[in-house]
Amino acid sequence: MLSSIIANYVPDDATRMLFPSQRSRVSLGTCPRCGKNVIENSKGFVCEDRGCGFAIWKASHFFTKKGLQPDAELITALLTGKPVRLRCHSDEKDKDYTAYVRLTDDGNKSELRMSFPRKKGRR
Repeated sequence: MLSSIIANYVPDDATRMLFPSQRSRVSLGTCPRCGKNVIENSKGFVCEDRGCGFAIWKASHFFTKKGLQPDAELITALLTGKPVRLRCHSDEKDKDYTAYVRLTDDGNKSELRMSFPRKKGRR
């Protein structure tokens, strides 16, 4: 009886929503290490090749310290390698500020680096 159930099983839409396969996940961009797709899971944004090890975690200290919650749109922009303008918050100074963030990866370690826009009139 079990063999018959397995042979005739057809997943329905509710099952696909609860348990998405790797093939049904949307690619957010290209992994800077191996060139495969970066996908979102419950804890972060990771390379679809588990052996690669590339990941940007949602609860990363980098984001939480600046009052940011990374989303798919931000990660897609960071994966282009270009600086992304973000509005951040400093708890220490209780002040908002603008910064540019760029993703770098040396093949072993990923880093999010910040730079600050120049104010007009300053050199």
